[in-house]
Amino acid sequence: MTASTADSVAELDSQAAALLSDLEALHTTPVDAKTLPDWLRKYSRVKCRVQTLWAERLLATERNSNDAQAQAIYKHLMGTWMPKLEAYEEPLDRAVLNAGVAKLQPGLARKLVAELGGQHTEELREALAQARLLSRQYNSITTNQTVELAGGSLLAQEARNRLKSSTEADEREVIWKAIKRSDLGVSRDLDALFAELLRARQQVAVQAGSDNYAEHVWRQTNREYTIQEAVEFLDGMAEVFAPLTAQVDHDRAKKLGIGQLKPWDLTVKLEPPASNTLRVEEYVATAQRVLDHLDPAFGAVVRKLEAEGRMDLLPRLGKDTGNLSVHLFAYGTSEVLCSDTDGLMGFGTLLHELGHSVHSHFLSSNPNNLVWDFYNFMEVREFCAFVFNILGESYLYKNLNLGSDERRWYEQSLAAGFLSRLRDVDERVRIELWLYQQTRDVTIEEIDAHYLTLYHRPVVDWSAHEDILRKRWQNRFLFLHSFYNIEYAIATVAALLFVRAYQEDAAGALARLKAAMRMGATAGPTAIFAEAGIVFPFSRNQLIVARDVLNEWLS
Repeated sequence: MTASTADSVAELDSQAAALLSDLEALHTTPVDAKTLPDWLRKYSRVKCRVQTLWAERLLATERNSNDAQAQAIYKHLMGTWMPKLEAYEEPLDRAVLNAGVAKLQPGLARKLVAELGGQHTEELREALAQARLLSRQYNSITTNQTVELAGGSLLAQEARNRLKSSTEADEREVIWKAIKRSDLGVSRDLDALFAELLRARQQVAVQAGSDNYAEHVWRQTNREYTIQEAVEFLDGMAEVFAPLTAQVDHDRAKKLGIGQLKPWDLTVKLEPPASNTLRVEEYVATAQRVLDHLDPAFGAVVRKLEAEGRMDLLPRLGKDTGNLSVHLFAYGTSEVLCSDTDGLMGFGTLLHELGHSVHSHFLSSNPNNLVWDFYNFMEVREFCAFVFNILGESYLYKNLNLGSDERRWYEQSLAAGFLSRLRDVDERVRIELWLYQQTRDVTIEEIDAHYLTLYHRPVVDWSAHEDILRKRWQNRFLFLHSFYNIEYAIATVAALLFVRAYQEDAAGALARLKAAMRMGATAGPTAIFAEAGIVFPFSRNQLIVARDVLNEWLS
């Protein structure tokens, strides 16, 4: 261990020890109905500091997975301190419930009851810590991927961007195969990692007293729909959206002048406009202009993050290949990291992450919100992000110097992108439901084979590339965000329903959105959606309305 690493570990130890001391003080302080409000605020502040300690160390590993010091510190935090800090959660949460929080904040009581479901033992905390550490290894494997192409070496994201912009079928095939050679090069490492991670998650379920990991996730996240209702929602989505999705595939093949799509034809931008020239250096100023137009309070968040130097937008070796916004609860601000920053289309990813940041800042602006309100349901968080994504891009398309054909191209691409992700969501959720309801060891060969039964896209010819197709289950969500994709689908439908309301009454819709964004997670997603003017769970008619919004962009 180097001197600098030792110094940093010592600093972490000092911070974590102080938090442990504060938690112990809370634990030994009697609490009753009279003292609960003040005690609860103190508990909340300590939990905010714990979250921020974790988030800052996590972000250091996301910025550069090759930073051995950052990795060692994060591992030390997760292995040594987080189990000790989290050991206080059960007794303190029970103290909150016993002091009568149900009368003060019934939503918080429901959330705590859900989180306290099952057993809380040292073995469970160790199992959770092990599962978390394993999931982080996904980034260590994938962020260092390079693609060898034409005698040179590209970052994986750079190669994917080149594939999207390619106008020649032969060139697309060459680039796609180079990317997939790189993917297959790490697939064995990902196979081994997931086999270990699946066993770790199964052990978490056992230690928590759940029948399987899917049941554990449902219990801990306090979802307002059952696993069976999630399946029924997927079935309804497939029925309503499948014809439009198939039509998009057929239109793509027709525009490319081919009878059947090849895998390398799926992500290419069709006839990309010459005006796809928004440079990443212009992203922040453009985002300020777009969000100011929607509401000055939204643009103010962008200016705050820029002033604090909290936006990292360029891809580089070792940096997380995804896009994320992480709110630092103790500071009331967010960090935004993006790697998919390429032209006007890539600008949508920044709008999406800024949507998360705006939502988090609105939560911070509500003085009544406690730490539990920030741990929002992903379907709500993604709903807010997609609203900014869609409204921001739509405004930009109308106000840039674009011709009518170019604007139509971008709107069609936006709709096609949502349809493509919703199709992927169906496969990703169904493979997770199958995997995480297992209580036995599942072989990698079984996973490969089961995924092939879920892939339904007849217009795409995968012949001679089945070795690549069967590994499509190896996506970052499976490793890092269990069951995120069902929440993604719910959020997408909700956002499209909001867009329809915005088209009919922009001022009223935005007022409802701002009110909804101030509501904490303890209100529950149904109540938050209702505040935004959306009825949840969705009816079949609502699915049709959402589909029709996409269809209008495609027309």
